[in-house]
Amino acid sequence: MKRLKLFLLLLLLFLLEGTVLPLLFLSPLRNDLWIHPHLVLILVVYISLYLGSKEGLLFGAVFGLFYDIAFGSIFGLNLFIYTLLGSMIHNVTGILHHNLWLALTMSGIASLSLDLWLYGFHALFLLTDISPSYLFLREAFPNVLVNMGFALAVYPWVTRSSLFTVEELQDEERGI
Repeated sequence: MKRLKLFLLLLLLFLLEGTVLPLLFLSPLRNDLWIHPHLVLILVVYISLYLGSKEGLLFGAVFGLFYDIAFGSIFGLNLFIYTLLGSMIHNVTGILHHNLWLALTMSGIASLSLDLWLYGFHALFLLTDISPSYLFLREAFPNVLVNMGFALAVYPWVTRSSLFTVEELQDEERGI
């Protein structure tokens, strides 16, 4: 039941990312910035931090595949990146105390990694003509700030929500 609730929440964020949020960030006031909030990625970071690498890997893979189907120019790229990030975050932070600073740091690193890896693969296959400096200043850096802002905004909810507790997930797996 917990996985279903998380899936539905991530699906709602996925739909918002593809429909409503582009309209909010495509305004004449944006001054040539390309901001695309990665809300699903931020929740995958929280899932990986609080529920473990298996859950992070699972949700990262499912929603990475959704991104590839809906928006991807290189099929499998988002699947690979989201799965890798979902799995690695828990493995990297497993021994650390999970707090706000760790969550914000991991959200920023995940957001920057996603943008840089997408750019790197697109540049490798000559699917983009933007320069690395343009990417960093006009896309990656603003995205990191917006995504860390979202991570900060949802942190209190994540730490209080029963969706992000391991005990209930383990009971669910045992059939209790």
